[in-house]
Amino acid sequence: MSHSHTVFKQPLSKKVRVEVVYETSPVFAKEELSLIVRFKNVLLPTFDDFDIRRNGSDSGSTQDVASITTTKEDAKAESWFGTRLSMQFSSAKRLLMQREIETIEDEDLSETILLGYIQLFGNLSLNEEIMNPEPFEAVQKKAIVGGRMAGITGLEVSRAPKPFFSSRDELANRNNVATSEFLQGNIIPLFSSPQSLLFTEITLHPGETRSFHFKTALPQDIPPTYHGGAVDVSYQVIVGSLDALLVRKSLFFPFKLHPWLDRWGNQPQYTLMDPIIVVRDEATITEIKSHRKPSFKALHKNSATETESQAELERKTEFLAQLKKLDSRRQSISEVHPNGTHLTVRESIFLLADNLAVGDVQNTEVAGLSPQIGRSQRKFKISRKSVPIATVTLGKAVVKLGEDIQVFVDFSKDTPVWKTSGLVVSLCLMEDIRSVYLADPSSSSPTASQQNKTCVDSVALNTLDCQQAAAVVHVPLAATSQFQSDVVDVSWKLEFEFVLLSLEKDGSVYKLARDDSNGTLFVDSGDLSGFMLNVAVPITVLPSDQELVGVVFED
Repeated sequence: MSHSHTVFKQPLSKKVRVEVVYETSPVFAKEELSLIVRFKNVLLPTFDDFDIRRNGSDSGSTQDVASITTTKEDAKAESWFGTRLSMQFSSAKRLLMQREIETIEDEDLSETILLGYIQLFGNLSLNEEIMNPEPFEAVQKKAIVGGRMAGITGLEVSRAPKPFFSSRDELANRNNVATSEFLQGNIIPLFSSPQSLLFTEITLHPGETRSFHFKTALPQDIPPTYHGGAVDVSYQVIVGSLDALLVRKSLFFPFKLHPWLDRWGNQPQYTLMDPIIVVRDEATITEIKSHRKPSFKALHKNSATETESQAELERKTEFLAQLKKLDSRRQSISEVHPNGTHLTVRESIFLLADNLAVGDVQNTEVAGLSPQIGRSQRKFKISRKSVPIATVTLGKAVVKLGEDIQVFVDFSKDTPVWKTSGLVVSLCLMEDIRSVYLADPSSSSPTASQQNKTCVDSVALNTLDCQQAAAVVHVPLAATSQFQSDVVDVSWKLEFEFVLLSLEKDGSVYKLARDDSNGTLFVDSGDLSGFMLNVAVPITVLPSDQELVGVVFED
């Protein structure tokens, strides 16, 4: 079965293009980031086609002239002026093409690259309308090496009072930030790996491609990719090079990171003020010698040892056996994994979201980790001043990115004073920002936080004569699951906006207009009084356990 991958393409020079192919997208923290880097000379491989065009033009022109003078009838039919003009055009065409070929032949179509390297970089960007950059300046200055952020070519720092990075606009585009003003020069490092050498001194001839497989394990406690209203967390694969003129260049290729979760639904509480700088290079780099288009399956098959393959087979066999047990007996996670079996994050999410009774999960806490699945509740009773309004039931207590949330509402029959005439159901992403990092914290107490809300989907319902209602809202696949950090907490909520009408006058929203032999006619009361009741309930949103379909991004 074919597998789709996410591919990014960028020009390194007029002759060479760099392609980065991610094996999986998104990638999870604590797991391996695996990708292929291709350096390709995009110029024509040979001049045979030009020679054919040149020879063809000559023969074609001769054939044209011959066809003009082959028969006496044709020669008589065409004037000497037309024949001379046609021959002049043919000669001019041949001369122009010959000059073009000579120009191309004079150029050196090959390109030499003295060295190539790869590096990982994660950064935090601030919206200064909301966030105060001053607490982050110390972190920013520590990461400046040789006048560059984390020593990365392309992220040069100016000597201005407020540091400015020469590539911030490019980095903003790579990170899918709407406007470059969002960055305001404040690129705070979160994660950096050492430079891993891909090659030294290669020469790419026209049409030639050199491919390298890069693989490295990511830290467990790096925060996920996140694009919010106050902060932006992004990750890049940086491919750097040094050409024959000793000119350095860096290309930025974004990748999406999902947070690590253990088998009980716990994940780290991230520290954005303390960047993770990896000093030891533990990446594995292999040049792909095959002339065929390389596949990750073949790479893993060639590199895996017999012991590793057997261990992987045993792990998959055990995982399938656990799924079978869950389907038959719906056991809890502690019963399924008594010996602490190591699962991938995708497998843990699959079990947590689809197959587990989460009652046991909330009691399994791990030191240093933050539980994501607490008392996940599916049913909520809504009331006002002890008067029941409705009962809300969710289809799932735990959902994943890219899934739908089914909402069922039963309106109370025992409400003599209010009637629900309308309902709006909204799915909202919540940002809770610590007050110490706010641009204007004067309005908040030292322990308070500012909450930003972004509604990603909503449904409006007419419920005037309804006893029950149902709605479906969608969790965007491109969004970020919930997480906690020392700067901002990200969570999800379902908001319900009930439109309540007062029935205290006569207990009805209608009044009798006519009642005769032709029938009975009711009209609205006209001067109904009502109000809005806003209620929010939390919902657990985990990363998706599915890979994205293949996408190609080309500059």
